[in-house]
Amino acid sequence: MFRAISSSTLKTRVVTPVVQVTLPPLPETRRFKYTATSFVPSAPKEQQLFRKISEFKDKNELSDYRRHSLPLEKTAMAFDECCLAKFNPRHPAQHQQQPLFATLTRAMGLYRQILPTSQMQHRRVSDLLHLIATAMKCNISTKLVLKKKADNDARSVTEQNDKIVITALQEICNDALENKVSLNSHAISVIISLYERLHRAEDGLRFWNNARQNDEDVMKYMSGNVVGRILPFLATYTDEPFEAIQDLYHRSRDLSGDSPALSVGMISVCLKHDQVEEALNLFEGLVASMDPADVTGNAYLYRAHNEFICSCTDLSVAEIFLDKALSGGMPYTTKINASTARDYIERLWEKTRNFAKVRETWEKVWRFYVKTNEDDINDGAISGSWNHTFMTVFFEQYPEFSQESFMTLKDVIRTYSEIKMIDEPFLNVILTFAPRWKQPQVIESINQAYDIYNITRSQISHRTYLKAMGAIDVPDSKIVDAWTQLVLLDDQQGYKYISRVDVKALKDATIYSESFSEARADVFFQIFKAYGSLCRNAHDYAIMVKDDIHFNPALRERYAGLTLLSVAELVVPQFKNLRSFNQKK
Repeated sequence: MFRAISSSTLKTRVVTPVVQVTLPPLPETRRFKYTATSFVPSAPKEQQLFRKISEFKDKNELSDYRRHSLPLEKTAMAFDECCLAKFNPRHPAQHQQQPLFATLTRAMGLYRQILPTSQMQHRRVSDLLHLIATAMKCNISTKLVLKKKADNDARSVTEQNDKIVITALQEICNDALENKVSLNSHAISVIISLYERLHRAEDGLRFWNNARQNDEDVMKYMSGNVVGRILPFLATYTDEPFEAIQDLYHRSRDLSGDSPALSVGMISVCLKHDQVEEALNLFEGLVASMDPADVTGNAYLYRAHNEFICSCTDLSVAEIFLDKALSGGMPYTTKINASTARDYIERLWEKTRNFAKVRETWEKVWRFYVKTNEDDINDGAISGSWNHTFMTVFFEQYPEFSQESFMTLKDVIRTYSEIKMIDEPFLNVILTFAPRWKQPQVIESINQAYDIYNITRSQISHRTYLKAMGAIDVPDSKIVDAWTQLVLLDDQQGYKYISRVDVKALKDATIYSESFSEARADVFFQIFKAYGSLCRNAHDYAIMVKDDIHFNPALRERYAGLTLLSVAELVVPQFKNLRSFNQKK
């Protein structure tokens, strides 16, 4: 979590006046009023703004001060309000996402206004970067939700929000390169971290290289917190030899002293370069120097521990760290991210091809998650990600359908049900991979499992089932029924139009099917003629047609004949919410 400054802290941060002046109470009409909950100026703060009034010699000089200085103070306060607003990046549904990005956009506008002045202090730059980080994390959380309920319109919003975040970050970096804004080592570290989370590590590395050449204060770019972030970038995205990266580590340590961030960064480099013994030595020193009871210290130990699990080339060492984390056998608190466990299991499978070992790891990690009551279990994030990795290995081990493979899959489902309740993301993952076996009975049995386990189905499970039909031989009526269930759910949940992802699932079952046939094409065009006007608008309709013709030019003729196609035998339900775009205002 990024640091947040409470309003009470700000209220007590009053600068001692240079000249002690007894001021009368300010009239109510002259008080500043702010509606945001994050920052409400106190009376001492107002007095600080007006403390120089008695220093002016005449009314004209005082008027000039009020005209130029007070708006600047107001702008700075408004900037603080934006940066200290309260948002929860892990649960974007608790607030509408757009107010956060509107706040960020407003903060950037205010930043440009106070940038040339003394008001743009290190604290305010850091607060702005933390707001950018909150916006980025919120957008990531929203993307995870959209994986379960894909919607092109919502996806376009997250893409636009990504641009807002990246543009804001790059603007601050460009200002720093042009010496318009001064950064301290903490702000630089946050910038590098943001670039990493945005999967733009090369941009972060480029900024660090250019900035330390342009800035007179090179020391802050060589601090342990900054170099600790840079070291893994050099190991991953450049051809720098291990010795050169190690030399940078030693120079930073000599200049700024030992730093836990620097040690963690170098541990990552050692593991990527197969220097396991050196990494273990660094880790031993880190454990000895840190207080596990300290929250910050525990975070560094946790990061280093996970590095051994997900990056260590010696699987025996990686397994020891994994087992220690699962058993809680370390003096500090350990967690296992889904991404960490995923990297470990992928490397385990790649190096050993030992499916039994992979399955054993999958099971014990799941037991750990259930035991520790991970928050992400409830929203399906871990279930979708972790199970997808395991099922990728499973279907590589059993690429063909057989009695053995089917019985093993059933046993996997039984084991999962003993660890935790069967959930929709788990069945969705299996239903995604099952078409590889091209067995209708397997797909039907998985589809029936949603009802057997009393699972409330979302659009994504209906789409996955519809897509799966593209790999098997089923009656046309099954495709029509699956499509009808999907759009009825859309209508029940209040959707006003059918999304492109719904139509894409139908195409995967018909005209994009592995076993394309004219009969399947007939099913698609009958449904498309009957339901096509229920898409968002004429533009969406035209895009879908254009994409299909580009995919298969032979479909141009079929689309041209839609007007003559009879859909009399197709039963279209009565909808409460879905509307033809021809009827919309």
